[in-house]
Amino acid sequence: MREVLKNGGLVRYGFLSLIFLLFFSLFFFIHYIHESGHILFGELNTLLLYGKTAPFSISAWAHHPFFPFLYLPQQTRIFDGFGSVNFALGGPIFTMLVFIALSWLGYKNSNKKYWLLLGLSVVLYEAFGNMMCGTDNPSGNPLALCGHLPVGWIEIGLVAIFAGVFTKAVSERV
Repeated sequence: MREVLKNGGLVRYGFLSLIFLLFFSLFFFIHYIHESGHILFGELNTLLLYGKTAPFSISAWAHHPFFPFLYLPQQTRIFDGFGSVNFALGGPIFTMLVFIALSWLGYKNSNKKYWLLLGLSVVLYEAFGNMMCGTDNPSGNPLALCGHLPVGWIEIGLVAIFAGVFTKAVSERV
């Protein structure tokens, strides 16, 4: 315990714990990127195939798990019936691309391999949580396999990895 208190260690560990919790809660704002991907891919699909644009709306909102006064988009709705595989997979694919790019930039700027975990955690979260065990797939239904898996715990683990990467990056700067 003396070592922790020495040289402001307790303050540093407290600060890093708060940073971890901040990034853990910020992860949930990934929903905005995800739903934006549905809109972008759906709009491109409609524009390229039909030569016109289609209106979209966020049709369902959910409370942030830690801050219930904040709302997160849950579902995007396309009007005029121009749904497609591009629209269905647009959210997960766009989110994966954004975080793979962020992961690569973090790695290139710091040369620390732990940045690669950022992209990996988001890719697994999207593939597992949305494409396999969610409704962002061509069938629109979760796979039967997901009923037998601890989906919530797996997702929490992936979110913890996401938050850990940012916390590690901050800890190296402090």
